This record gives sequence, structure tokens and C-alpha cells, in this order.
Amino acid sequence: MSTHNSPATQPLNEQLLVDALRNADPDATVSIESATGQLNVSTVLSQHDILEILGGLGVLAAPTDSHPDAGHQGGQCCGSCG
Repeated sequence: MSTHNSPATQPLNEQLLVDALRNADPDATVSIESATGQLNVSTVLSQHDILEILGGLGVLAAPTDSHPDAGHQGGQCCGSCG
């Protein structure tokens, strides 16, 4: 899971983001909290890959440490999420 902050004032086209991320990882799950603009992604992609995809769409994003598995690399799991 990767969690990224995107400023709430930045207009987001959720379907465009979902499509771009799923193009790179068809099994990715993506959600955007409309109130905060926080993007949550469950994927095998690395943070670098996610940020590169978002940047290519003109989205300014940064990883947060608010999720228990923040800092994991794509596909890695410590087993404490579930």
C-alpha cells in the first residue's frame, strides 16, 4: 500500500489516475479521499514508479507516513497489515 498526499485544491480526475496506475499494474486498487485529496494505492509498483506515473499526469504527490506499511517497497509485505 502506498499513500500519497495531493493538495486538496489540485483538481483530480480519479478515473484518469486509476487508469494510469492500472495500466502499469492491472491488479492495483486505487482510492482518493475527496475531502483531503489523499490517494491510497495497493500495488506491486514501487513508490518511485507511482510518483513517476502521477508526475506524468501533472499530479504533485508525496508519500506519507500515515499508513502502517509506509516505506514498503512494491510487493513486499511484513504480514502485519491484516
